[in-house]
Amino acid sequence: MRNKVADTSDFSMRDFLVGMLAGALAGAAAGATTALLTAPQSGKRTRAQIRRKALDLRNQAADSVEDAWEQAEDVVEQALVQGQRAKDRLDTQIDQAKDLLESLRPNHN
Repeated sequence: MRNKVADTSDFSMRDFLVGMLAGALAGAAAGATTALLTAPQSGKRTRAQIRRKALDLRNQAADSVEDAWEQAEDVVEQALVQGQRAKDRLDTQIDQAKDLLESLRPNHN
């Protein structure tokens, strides 16, 4: 059974960000449509309100993308640290194995 983290190797950060933006845009469109259909005020006032809401949604989407990017950077940093630790342990084990093999050689002093 594969690790869930390993299953995400085919899922790139670009795919994640595109999905995030698509969701934000779909939500913005739905909100704008709902506002237009249910607005009890004048068209000019409604358009101004929709414009403000759209800007708010755009800013929220940008903030969400930025947060996601920061989280992705954190995950990458953690993976690099863990990878370095694993490499260091493996290097130590290789050195120990070499020392053991050297000590077992027949002509060893």
